[in-house]
Amino acid sequence: GYPGSHLLIYDPHTGALENRGIPVPHETIYGGAYDKRHGVYYFGGMIRGHAYAYDVKANRVTDLGQATEFGAYRWVVGPDGHIYASSRRGRLFRINTDTRQVEELGIRFPRSAFLDSATRNQLNDAGTGPDGRLYMQVVWGDALFALDTKTLQLESLGSYLPAALDWPHKHWMVGLHFDTEGILWY
Repeated sequence: GYPGSHLLIYDPHTGALENRGIPVPHETIYGGAYDKRHGVYYFGGMIRGHAYAYDVKANRVTDLGQATEFGAYRWVVGPDGHIYASSRRGRLFRINTDTRQVEELGIRFPRSAFLDSATRNQLNDAGTGPDGRLYMQVVWGDALFALDTKTLQLESLGSYLPAALDWPHKHWMVGLHFDTEGILWY
């Protein structure tokens, strides 16, 4: 939550690390995703809740306006190449990477029985499944969701918790990845 986040670009092939400076003064970068088709890094601001587009080649930032109340920290590239994120209360939006516009999807994650679900129902992790849908999980929730990015239909797939799990923190999964055989690991 401190103002003045630096943007660092690391090239794993060369090992070079470049500091691009502070793209948005008086703001904190809080989650982002890279659109490699257009060479743009999209990110959100923790303090003001704006979405930003950073053109890597032009070294230029564009403020896309208010996207959340504040601090959406998971931004993911969907199977359609657009960037998906949500507000703290679970309202899904996407950045259309072709138009560089924030698009309201009219979709909310359903709240869970967890008390903090009212204020912390945002996207926590996501991955594209073998069926081409975007599988997602929220903070303070125990359900797995699948979004068809073509029809914008959100399906709740039920709880991801193993019934025998005796663990006091059953409110979110960490990590979500499909392997080459289409098996979901989390």
